[in-house]
Amino acid sequence: LLKNSLDSGRRLPYAPVEERPNTSFGIQNIYMTPETAKQILQLTQDGYVRIARYFDKTRNTVWQDFSIFRPYVKEGARVLDIGCGNGRLYAALKDKHVTYVGVDQNPYLIEQAQDRYPNARFVTGNILSLDTLPGVVDETFDVVFSVAVLCHLPSVELRKHVIKTARALLVRDGYLMMLNWNLWRLSMKHKSIWKNLHQRLTLSPLIWREMYAVSERDIGFRDVMTWWGTRNNGVPLYYRSFSCGELRALCRDVGFGDISSFYTARGKKAHWWNGRNL
Repeated sequence: LLKNSLDSGRRLPYAPVEERPNTSFGIQNIYMTPETAKQILQLTQDGYVRIARYFDKTRNTVWQDFSIFRPYVKEGARVLDIGCGNGRLYAALKDKHVTYVGVDQNPYLIEQAQDRYPNARFVTGNILSLDTLPGVVDETFDVVFSVAVLCHLPSVELRKHVIKTARALLVRDGYLMMLNWNLWRLSMKHKSIWKNLHQRLTLSPLIWREMYAVSERDIGFRDVMTWWGTRNNGVPLYYRSFSCGELRALCRDVGFGDISSFYTARGKKAHWWNGRNL
């Protein structure tokens, strides 16, 4: 939760909780080159195009963690949802009669969203060009959402660009609200930094590259590659293993002062080892 306020001394109601251990298990935490970032960004974008129909079917319920957002969304608020997917966030807010604009670059997901929620507006466009899109350009919003989006951006520059643009689109005292996957959760079943670490230590560099289409030497310890789908019918996707501290630093760097970051699970605060999101 980030408030677009000139008063940087206050903090939002939720206090940060403890962060994950600071260890890299010997894997270098490198600074990703622009060339690698561009390659991974395209890889993730192409992947979502291929899995759009199947992805849509797995995103047909409202996350419990969305309940955390509701107290900060006033009746009739102007809402921008960047990387909206099939628009399910709107389902959690429509009873507040919000003026909602959802942006996603996947045409299929935007089409599904518009069919399901005709009272909302959905725009096909790249979140890296937010301030040039119809329905967004020359507009301001009370709340900007980013749900499971920032973690797909593979470089510091891209992340800061999106956060900075989102801040520019907010009214004074508006909120930027983010959810990102917590990949520090202790799990080998679900996508996590630990499952990724196991693969990096056990798979040969050749098999890794064949599987993920990028060299493990070109990404750092916190950069996680996952496989979405079945073994024979799936795609590689990139995720950044954010900690609360890293997200706070990104947001401070672009001008946010009032920042609250914490781990969540089923709509309640959690810890780094069991939280599903942060």
